[in-house]
Amino acid sequence: MSDYGYEPTLQACAASLRRLGLEYVDLYLLHWPVPSDFETTIAAYRAAGKLLAEGRVRAIGVSNFSLRDLRTLTSRSALRMSSPPTGPKRFTSRTSLSGRTRCTRSPDTIPYNDRRAVTGGGPMR
Repeated sequence: MSDYGYEPTLQACAASLRRLGLEYVDLYLLHWPVPSDFETTIAAYRAAGKLLAEGRVRAIGVSNFSLRDLRTLTSRSALRMSSPPTGPKRFTSRTSLSGRTRCTRSPDTIPYNDRRAVTGGGPMR
């Protein structure tokens, strides 16, 4: 997780945009929190907010964050996620009668997303 923190996140995004030959990306996700140093996660999220404000990313979000991590992150930042949080226990899967596996949003995240005005996403099919 060498790209976490404020400046490393800005530098990593700039390098990715350069390698991709793009001016912006549609979605910038923090893939995992850093539990041993959550301050770097918060700093990376704030950097993602700067990238959003500058137009280098169109939306920001997180994945693989526990509900506790989400609460800590959002209590320490005024930024709103533009993509619903996903990760462990965020979706439940079940097999339908046709044998297809279907993922649906876990009920605990729907009220959290609604309260935080998280937009986008929907059930995975």
